Amino acid sequence: MQASKFSPEFLDERVEAFLKWFVEDKLVNMKPEEFQQMLDTMVKLKKAADVTLAEEVNRNWSEITVNEYLFNRHEIEIEMLENYVTKEKVADLLGKLLFKSDTVRKLSVRIVGNSNLHSDKDGEGDGEAVPVEDGKDDPSKVFDVVCKTGAPGAIADMEAFRSKLKLHPVIRIN
Repeated sequence: MQASKFSPEFLDERVEAFLKWFVEDKLVNMKPEEFQQMLDTMVKLKKAADVTLAEEVNRNWSEITVNEYLFNRHEIEIEMLENYVTKEKVADLLGKLLFKSDTVRKLSVRIVGNSNLHSDKDGEGDGEAVPVEDGKDDPSKVFDVVCKTGAPGAIADMEAFRSKLKLHPVIRIN
């Protein structure tokens, strides 16, 4: 979102409300035919042949650059979509990933442009953009990391949290 019309907290609340609506209302109440049509559309997109040699090269080269070498990724994804994906499995997975409070961690990032304005430069914590005087720019203020406390599952000590994380390989899905 590009504007300072709403606060980051408000935007976070709206995103959470949308996700909750999508998983608990839209997806659960979706007719099986509608869900199957969405799956069929995804399969059709995956089955589409590369139109140009450049598309094929880019697709294969990306496998090499990320060290995964799954040159048949589309075929594997098509098999998964056709044989294993159901509406119930998708709803269950999204519910666990998005709402299970003991495992959910969320990172919200707000990037403030540097066009003669900085956020919270006055240090009052209100998030308001204030003018920057010529030659007195402080770019470090743009990248200030703030851990919000008080919310359920909030991270109070970033280093302690990072030390407990398990590393998993990146799985890329196109």
